[in-house]
Amino acid sequence: MNRRFLLLTSLVVVALGISAVSAPMLGRKLGKIQKIKEWGYSLRIPEKWTSVPEQPGETKIVGGWQPDSKEVEKRYDVAAMGCDLKILRYPVKAATTQSSGKAEEASGREVRVGGRTLRVGGAPAKTIDEYIENTFEGASKRFVPKKITAGRGSSKLTGRFLEFTSGRRYICMAIFTEDNWDWGILYRAPEDYYKREWEKVYRQSIDSFRLFEPSGERPYAVAPGIDKSKLSPAEKRMAIKAGIAGNPGWWALDTKNYVFLTNSTKKTFLKELGREIEIIREKVYEKLFPPTKEIDAISIVRVFSDQSEYHQYGGPRGSAGYWNASKEELVLFENFAGVTKTKSKQFTKSVMYHEAFHQYIYYAVGDIAPHSWFNEGHGDFFAGHVVSGSRVRPKLFDWRITFLKRHLGQRKNMIPIRSLVRLPQREYYSNAGLKYSQGWALIYFLREVTKKKSWQAIPDRYFTYLRDNIAAFKTNEGEKDDAGGEGVPGIPGVKIYDFEDRGKVEKILEEAVDKGFEGIDYEELDAAFTRWVESIV
Repeated sequence: MNRRFLLLTSLVVVALGISAVSAPMLGRKLGKIQKIKEWGYSLRIPEKWTSVPEQPGETKIVGGWQPDSKEVEKRYDVAAMGCDLKILRYPVKAATTQSSGKAEEASGREVRVGGRTLRVGGAPAKTIDEYIENTFEGASKRFVPKKITAGRGSSKLTGRFLEFTSGRRYICMAIFTEDNWDWGILYRAPEDYYKREWEKVYRQSIDSFRLFEPSGERPYAVAPGIDKSKLSPAEKRMAIKAGIAGNPGWWALDTKNYVFLTNSTKKTFLKELGREIEIIREKVYEKLFPPTKEIDAISIVRVFSDQSEYHQYGGPRGSAGYWNASKEELVLFENFAGVTKTKSKQFTKSVMYHEAFHQYIYYAVGDIAPHSWFNEGHGDFFAGHVVSGSRVRPKLFDWRITFLKRHLGQRKNMIPIRSLVRLPQREYYSNAGLKYSQGWALIYFLREVTKKKSWQAIPDRYFTYLRDNIAAFKTNEGEKDDAGGEGVPGIPGVKIYDFEDRGKVEKILEEAVDKGFEGIDYEELDAAFTRWVESIV
């Protein structure tokens, strides 16, 4: 997965204040009924659990909940760590062992489940039994299905109940079939605490499961085998919004180039974010970095109400946001711990400007990420921008100045520019505080400080060479009738290029640095840059 994230290298980290490991909470009980009218089901979930969406593109999981992360952290509730609930919805299909010759059907392995032979481990699961075996390898050998019922009278459901362990977790699951659909209620818990803490409440929750006729706007589902790149803009937006249909409290906001998905209650602030991301894109990104062709990608901006929810979704610890190229998604949160509401809002905007640049430049260059000094440096450069009305102006970025002040105050060195601009992403993320801060400072110096024309032109020369040569390379590859690259079974339109292709891309990246710094005296640039950095800290 290609992810770029903004590090919290200079924010104050607020400790959880845990003095000792407390005993797990006892007396688990159910909360209120969750009625998901878009999909037509309801159930009671455990008390103090919150709705957590799936990653973009997931169409078979139509609801998900986890223990409230703030409560878990506050009480250090180890018995709740790793617990979750997923609601699955799969069409009922007869299993087959006949091969059609297609790569996605020929891959994987055969297993016997309930007297049927299934092929699993290759293409995405087509049945709920394949999902179980793909997710929990060897699961079919670990349980004997039991009969289970849910509901009463006309709403009564009869199905299969499964209990087994996988890894360090206990799996508790019920499967009900209704109107040619398999519905799965899949609970997980730490294996150390399942029997004592969760078994009873999970069974009560399953017993509360009901199905009814869906109402409201039906979630848009992309049929299997459809190339998502061929969808119309309206279809893309509907497919994105379908990802939160089973998540109470989540809503969507459309802008020209983005779809915001959020559980925030601050609608005015979210609309402000939507307006400002479009302004900075139009007035800054597109003017500084014109693409070779129109960018028609519609990206997701997922804004969590709380920092702990962001980490629960997958946000790396120590980060404030990230851009996930494989999911076309920017992920951030709106409430920073330990700062004022005004500061928190500004931090959210800074993160959004930073990550939105990663998204834009990825497409402007041609689905390739530039060197990190350019990519992260510009991300932080834009993170310091301020949008006032329809005007955008650059400012120094306090997060990076704070780090550099402390770093230089300890009489530590900076990295020579000749080395900094050659670092691959993996090296840039080691000693990241210094490299992020120095990358920001270099871009700010070149764009806003130096009066020397040849230095001012460095970022633009680098970008232009990279953009034009990547575009030419990709066109050339296309003319070979897709001879380069290997198709991915089950995912139309996606290819993995061989090392020869990757080698060509790396060569273009290195040549772009050569072009950007052509004729530049590195020692002279280093000296002037260092003097300026020392003057601002």
